[in-house]
Amino acid sequence: MKRVWIVALLACMWGCRGEAPTGSVASVTETADSAVYGTGGEFGMSTFSLITDEGDTVCVTRTDSLGRDGLIVGDAEPDDRYAMVVDKGQEALVRAINLTELEKFVGDDYSAANAMVVVRGDTLTIAHLSSDSLVVDAGDGRSIRVTRAAR
Repeated sequence: MKRVWIVALLACMWGCRGEAPTGSVASVTETADSAVYGTGGEFGMSTFSLITDEGDTVCVTRTDSLGRDGLIVGDAEPDDRYAMVVDKGQEALVRAINLTELEKFVGDDYSAANAMVVVRGDTLTIAHLSSDSLVVDAGDGRSIRVTRAAR
C-alpha cells in the first residue's frame, strides 16, 4: 500500500504542474532502448561490470577518455539489477541505474529505457537513490524526498 501512495505522489507532482496545453500536437520520435540490462558483477574504483540478461559480462570504465565521469544512480552493489548505457565505443559508462533499489520505492510500476525511469508516462530525474531514500527533482526547484522506515 505504501508503494501505491509513493507512485501516486510522484505521478501527481508531474501531472499537476499547472502547464496549459498548447493546442497543437507535437510529433513524437521513439528512440530505441540502448540500455543493457543485467545484474551487477564486480565493481572497482574505476570500473563497473554487469552480467547481462543474456549471460555476457560487460566491463567498462567509470570515466571516459575525455575525463567525464559516468553517472551511477543508486549504490553499486553486486547482484543488484541495473540498466546501463555505455558510450559509442562501448568502453565507458555513461549512466547506470540501480533498479533493485528503485523497486523498493516504486515497486514494478515503472519502465526503464536508455537508463532513464518512466513512471506513469513521466520521465523522472532522480537526484539521489540509495537503499533508504529516493530524491526526485520536480524540475521547478523543488525536490521530493521519500525515505524508508527503519526496521
